[in-house]
Amino acid sequence: EFLHSNNSSDNWLSCAAKENPNVARGNGHWIQYDLGYVYPITSSHVWNYNVQGQTGNGFKDVVIDYSLDGINWIELGQFTFLEADGSAFYSGSVGPNFGDVKVTYILLTALNNYGNTTCFGLAEFKFDVGEDVIIGIDETQDNFDVSLFPNPAINILKVQVDNVEVQEMVLRNGAGYEMS
Repeated sequence: EFLHSNNSSDNWLSCAAKENPNVARGNGHWIQYDLGYVYPITSSHVWNYNVQGQTGNGFKDVVIDYSLDGINWIELGQFTFLEADGSAFYSGSVGPNFGDVKVTYILLTALNNYGNTTCFGLAEFKFDVGEDVIIGIDETQDNFDVSLFPNPAINILKVQVDNVEVQEMVLRNGAGYEMS
């Protein structure tokens, strides 16, 4: 079991509302995680703002959104994070279950906190990655050449593969979406 300190430098605090990456959420206090790749997320664990005498800054009601591209957001749901106890032995609480949804971005938006203060904080948010992130290759071929042109491409991309028989090819953009 991981304990979280009650040192203010081990906690995140926002005292100025900012424009949310999900335009539907407007201005507020939020945290966005960029995983850099598409991962299936399962369970999570929350350590709320854990500074002694200031736990009222902790996120209370939270909307969690996720996205593959950082532009189009899907709401996972609205959740209540438990208030921290301010001790050096704070173990946090079980967070929302993501149910193996595939994400690149996770966005936590605080709707309110435990003290009606202008500052909103969180110590840590941990999420677990599912097991199907390993990309398998049935057979490997050492000597083959792939050419993509034109580069950059707008509507048509030509793919030329030499020295190997291609049975199936899937092209994905940087956000993980399959290109057709």
